[in-house]
Amino acid sequence: MSANRTTPRRVSLTFDNGPTPGVTDKVLGALADRRVMATFFLVGDQLRQPGARELAEAAAAAGHRIGHHTATHTLQLGAADDPEAAVAAEIAALEHDIDLLAGTSVTRGERLFRPYAAGACWTSACSARPRSST
Repeated sequence: MSANRTTPRRVSLTFDNGPTPGVTDKVLGALADRRVMATFFLVGDQLRQPGARELAEAAAAAGHRIGHHTATHTLQLGAADDPEAAVAAEIAALEHDIDLLAGTSVTRGERLFRPYAAGACWTSACSARPRSST
């Protein structure tokens, strides 16, 4: 690398599969202590656990980005028998909750989705559903 580099380096720090009481709260504390921002990709089943929604709300209130990491985290979307239906169902089941936490909607903000494992948004179900807007 050149010593004359003028563009700052950036790293994206992400946390998946939560929020998990007893873990996410410690992560939020460590991030706050270091003044570091991150993106939390939430799983719907986790979000419905006692205390989890409050952790997600705390992350959003602290300025962390909130993303969608499927409703169940049990179905590899790319390997599903009907990938288009699987993608649509996993997104739809949690989308409203994520929008409320992230302050996003079809027409507002940047909606983030991270598929589970072998899944990917290669289907028309993903392309038909706007995931970000200006």
